[in-house]
Amino acid sequence: MMRKFINIFIALFHLILILVALTSFLWLDWKIVLLGYVLYIVQKWIFKGCVLSFAQFGASDGKPKQHFTPYYLKKFFGFDTEEHVISRYLDYVVSPTVPLIAIIIQELFNFQPLLINIG
Repeated sequence: MMRKFINIFIALFHLILILVALTSFLWLDWKIVLLGYVLYIVQKWIFKGCVLSFAQFGASDGKPKQHFTPYYLKKFFGFDTEEHVISRYLDYVVSPTVPLIAIIIQELFNFQPLLINIG
């Protein structure tokens, strides 16, 4: 029972963190967004996966048994594809796009972040 509660808490925290990261270009200075992206890459490199996925799903051969996004896409929407395809898309397309958008809208279009602007 306690493990189920912990998994629900981790899943909600994971979802909130993902949503915050995907919208960070709107409310954080691009330098902070870029730092967050670098920390994400370092985490994936050091731990061979996301620490929240390890905490929620456990480990197998030093990698998470499941990944958050593919697991919930299948569970709630029936979207069944190779897990590594979604993970690679998120790692190599979506993740670097967020700091790129931040740099473009803040530097080229002079958009001021809504929360933290370090100038």
